[in-house]
This record gives sequence, C-alpha cells and structure tokens, in this order.
Amino acid sequence: MRFNLSDRYSLPSLKFLITILQIFMRIIRHFSRIATVLAKYPLKMQLDSPEFHALFTPELKKLSSIFTSNGFELRMAGGAVRDLLMGVRPSDVDFATDATPLQMKEIFTQEQIRMLNKNGEEHGTITCRIDDKENFEITTLRIDVVCDGRRAAVKFTKDWEEDAFRRDLTINSLFLDLNGFVHDYTGGIEDIKNRRISFVGDPVIRLQEDFLRILRYFRFFGRFAPVGATHEPKNIEAIIKCKDGLKNISGERLWMEFQQNFNWKNGIFCN
Repeated sequence: MRFNLSDRYSLPSLKFLITILQIFMRIIRHFSRIATVLAKYPLKMQLDSPEFHALFTPELKKLSSIFTSNGFELRMAGGAVRDLLMGVRPSDVDFATDATPLQMKEIFTQEQIRMLNKNGEEHGTITCRIDDKENFEITTLRIDVVCDGRRAAVKFTKDWEEDAFRRDLTINSLFLDLNGFVHDYTGGIEDIKNRRISFVGDPVIRLQEDFLRILRYFRFFGRFAPVGATHEPKNIEAIIKCKDGLKNISGERLWMEFQQNFNWKNGIFCN
C-alpha cells in the first residue's frame, strides 16, 4: 500500500510544516556558525619580525617592566598591530592596559614618571614620558555604555575581548602583547590576510555608535582592499541605513577624517 502525505495532511498543513522545518534548519545553521566562531576565537599567533623588535627602545622596555612589576598588562593595540602584521613598522603606537587611569596615575607618581595631557583621562587615556625621551599614550580597556552617534560614555573593564568588540573594524581590533603574541578576538588576522574590510559584529550597531565610521570604512576599503574588490552587501545596507547620521557630525571631525585620506606613507595607513 502506497503512503501519501496528502492522505493525512491538508495542503496548507504541509506548507506550514515545510515552513517550520525551513526555519528550524536556518536556526541550526545560525547556531552552527556561532559555534564555529566561538571555537576559532580568540586566536593567538606569535609575531617575530624585525619591525616588531625595532619598537623596543630602552624607554618601552622600562615602561613594560613598570606595568609588569605592578601586576598589570600592557599591549600594543589597533592600527600598530595591523601594520606590523603587514610587515611595516608603524609610525605611531597606541597601548592598552587593564590598569585604570587612577591606577596608572598612582604607578607613574610612585615611579616618578612624568604625565602629560590629562585631557583624555575621562575616556581612559594617560600619556606619560619616560626619561624625557619618549612619550607613550596608554588607554584603559573600556566598553561604550551610551552612544549618540558622535561620542560615547565609557565604562572601564579588564576584559580584552570586550574592548575588542567595541572597535570599528576587525583589522583594527587586534592586540599584541610585548612577548610577541597577537590576540585576535574578531577575525582581524584572517581579514588582513584576505585584505577584507569587515565591521566588528553588526555593521548597523557599529555605525550607530559613531557615524563617522562610514567615512572610515570607505577610507580603509579604498586603501586596503584589492583592486576590483566588491563591498559586502551587509556593509552597504548598513551605510545606507545610517548615512543621515553624518549630518550630526561636526565639521571639525569630518575635516580631520578627510585629512586621513592623505596621511599615507610607505603604502600603509598612518592611523
């Protein structure tokens, strides 16, 4: 005897069951992708290059020793790590730490280290000068708690991954500890290898945090992506959705961003 589904289920019921099955399969694929990402990251890779070792001036070695002896970690962050992975010595290096601004001030005072320009302290940045020879800008790990598309109120954290996920692009969200290990929480290493420009997480959320990131995206795409590369549809869709937010950005910030388009040395970004 031949069994026919239509003998037991009406056509609308079959369509409903098929729809439920399709939704269920999409959910499985979605969580499968999440599991793959969680299994892959964070990724840790050793970097041992002349460009990296050239950064270790006596002043940086002293700074590193100060943080280590006080129980805190110091890592290079953002664009400098990106440049080093591309074989270029960065012209400017930003540092990140799990020490709070108050803890940094206490340490530098104790070590008789001169501090400069405390205007960035509210957002976690302290600039110090070692032995009157070299300045270092160091920022506490942080998360953005309130954003209006132009500026953010921040909360300090000790979680490196949380800080990585508040950054704009995956290629700018890398950390490099002073033992030479790159810490990748978002897939930045792979995107650098493939010369791909990707937002960290949801592009719409990243753009709504700071609408100036729209221009930053095109700047990095124009200088980083290979000739003939196409934009990922989700990035363009997010930019179209958020484009009106640029109207609220000050002329000064827009001009500073446009200036970055001409800040180019040795075939690599300066910022």
